[in-house]
Amino acid sequence: MKTTTKKKPTKKRRDDGPFAAILRDAVTSSGASLYRLSADTGIGQDQLSRFVRADRSLSLKTAATLAQALGFKLTKE
Repeated sequence: MKTTTKKKPTKKRRDDGPFAAILRDAVTSSGASLYRLSADTGIGQDQLSRFVRADRSLSLKTAATLAQALGFKLTKE
């Protein structure tokens, strides 16, 4: 009997805009572990991990907390 294996559908990466992409890049290039960022910000390590993998987005409040911890400042031009 021939068995077939079904291929898992490829999970589509979340496209939640340029700010999220910049924030993801800042997290990965910061040199800080997700554990450290979690401890510093109070954001769950699992939540940060899913955000970095683009499996989920962050609330505005959470994104602001993360951005502040990474040294971002919002200015108006």
